[in-house]
Amino acid sequence: MERIARTECLLLFGMFGRLHNKTYFIDLPSDDEGDEMWEEDTRLRVFDGQDLTHHIKEISLPSLNEVNDEGGMAICKWSNSLYVWQCAPSTFPPRSDIWHLVPKGDGGIEVLEWPAYDPSYDSLDFMSCDNFINDLSVLDDGNVLVSRSLYCVDCMRDSVLSIHKPDGSAIRSIKLAYDAQLSNVTMKSNGNFVYAQLIDNHRGECVIREADRDGKAFRCFHCFQRLLEFRVGHKHLFLDAYDRVIFHDGCYKFIFLDCELNFLGQVETLEMQVPLARLDDNILMFADFDKDANEMVVVHRSGEALFLKLTI
Repeated sequence: MERIARTECLLLFGMFGRLHNKTYFIDLPSDDEGDEMWEEDTRLRVFDGQDLTHHIKEISLPSLNEVNDEGGMAICKWSNSLYVWQCAPSTFPPRSDIWHLVPKGDGGIEVLEWPAYDPSYDSLDFMSCDNFINDLSVLDDGNVLVSRSLYCVDCMRDSVLSIHKPDGSAIRSIKLAYDAQLSNVTMKSNGNFVYAQLIDNHRGECVIREADRDGKAFRCFHCFQRLLEFRVGHKHLFLDAYDRVIFHDGCYKFIFLDCELNFLGQVETLEMQVPLARLDDNILMFADFDKDANEMVVVHRSGEALFLKLTI
């Protein structure tokens, strides 16, 4: 893995994405008082290439003002559009928690709100459970994969994957066979799912699994190190164009596996030892991977962005 750039961007919270050598950042308005409504509009900032010091375009998104920073962004190359999601709806009864941002001819953005998710069969009792989005990713055909967790009385019940059309209508849903805290979920070219599962929260034990189209796991890799900065739902795991696994440990290490989850190697992105007091600055906040260009952008808690060129 070759590091091709290192940028101080000082972005404390928001959502990142990369599309056609542009970096997109949703700058969420902050509420310093905690009790007053946000007065500023949510803004989409567009940066050229790897220069995150000056944005080339800024678009106001007032229809996203209720979105908080507990969520993320996904890029759709198929339609040159963006998706924004948040962990849970901000209102009750539940409203949409996913928005599709579609470019308009005048250079602006149209924000399309997805319908609230409603399962099409009775095996998932959403009426007695709260459901929270862990992650959203766009598939190669333009459809969208959403990973959710169901909770009943503060206890996790199921992990559910749902595949949607771009307008939000559900194509199918499955339950994963393992009920535990998961990273983002990715889909291989053969339709199988790959994800990381935290099996021991206190000891930081993690397993990377591959599951078939019915959600039954049949292959796994046990991580050989403690992953104390594993963050549920964050994009820790990516697949390259050959279905090889790239796993970010949540701090500054990458683990590489082949398409059958066999270990290939490990790389650290820190070039020198850092003071213990600054270790928290290296915790992963956002990551995005372009498998066509084999390039990745990683943003740490410090606000520093790393642009990485993968050469595996």
